Amino acid sequence: MRTKAVIICFALLFISFVSAIPKVPHQFYGSVNVNGVPAPDNNIITASIEGNEYLTITKNGKYGSNPNSFFIEDPNGDREGKTIEFFMDGLKVGSSTFTNNGYTKLDFSATTTCGDTFCIGSETCGTCATDCGICTSPPIITISSPENKLYDTLKINLDVSADQQIIVWLYSLNAQIPTTFTPNIIMTAEEGLNNLTVIGISNTFQSGQNSVSFNVDLPDDFCGNAVCGPEESCSTCSADCGACSSSSSSGGGGSSSSSGGGSSSSSSSGGGVVLSNPPSNNQPEVETLSTQTGEENTNTDEEITQGTKKSGITGAVTGLINGIKDKTILIIGIIFVLGIVILIVYRRKK
Repeated sequence: MRTKAVIICFALLFISFVSAIPKVPHQFYGSVNVNGVPAPDNNIITASIEGNEYLTITKNGKYGSNPNSFFIEDPNGDREGKTIEFFMDGLKVGSSTFTNNGYTKLDFSATTTCGDTFCIGSETCGTCATDCGICTSPPIITISSPENKLYDTLKINLDVSADQQIIVWLYSLNAQIPTTFTPNIIMTAEEGLNNLTVIGISNTFQSGQNSVSFNVDLPDDFCGNAVCGPEESCSTCSADCGACSSSSSSGGGGSSSSSGGGSSSSSSSGGGVVLSNPPSNNQPEVETLSTQTGEENTNTDEEITQGTKKSGITGAVTGLINGIKDKTILIIGIIFVLGIVILIVYRRKK
């Protein structure tokens, strides 16, 4: 009887370990219309699930487009089937169901007027102080790193701050499309001259920005040049020398290759973002949803291109996560089996 109880405990422990493994997030993208026209840039979209919020912004009447891909995470592996609600400044504009490895087109449509308490669309503190608040001075953005100097690495800290509360941060490196981020991060620069612009949107929907220029001059032998140099190894530079095998040693190198409001909104719910179990062509299936009655959704060439780019990122993330997950499950499974064998041998000896 004692043996059975211990076996049950091992089984429950094994199940708890497996269920707690993080799973792949759910990705969303689509169009955003306010009062029948595409939403202006930098309207904020908020996704809420289990008390956690995820933010993104509009760009050219859309959200979730590259490089600002919009992922809803599943950190504990327990969000499958749960409801995600989407808001614009507190106005609910849509909902969907979380799905691991989901890739969903979900369009939003809202109607707003000045005085309805929602600062969305083209409303600003200058056009509708009732909804957006009284205009204040734009936030002052400070860039602590990088500095205007020479660096010898492509991985550079991006450290910023502001004199006001910032609800959305963006940065643009070398005139690329601004990317949302949560300070502070490590960014990847380019060799040579780099021009960085950081933008912050305050809680009164005003934006401030600051810029800095810096140079990168890489040494001839550096980690990341695709050549495993004599002072590099799999343990010090896996990018050049490859991952260490269980039998390899760590020595030596060889060559190896916001504004506006809303009184009404409409939306429809749809499935998930997480990247698990992709189709045989390694691209996730696209589920198309619309928030406008009678509106027919069609994928444009731009959206298909974006989907292809995202599916590549998705595949890489999925492979990494699944690799970690498979090894973890294997180790736990071996421990579980060994525990049962030891108990059986011990019982027979008695």
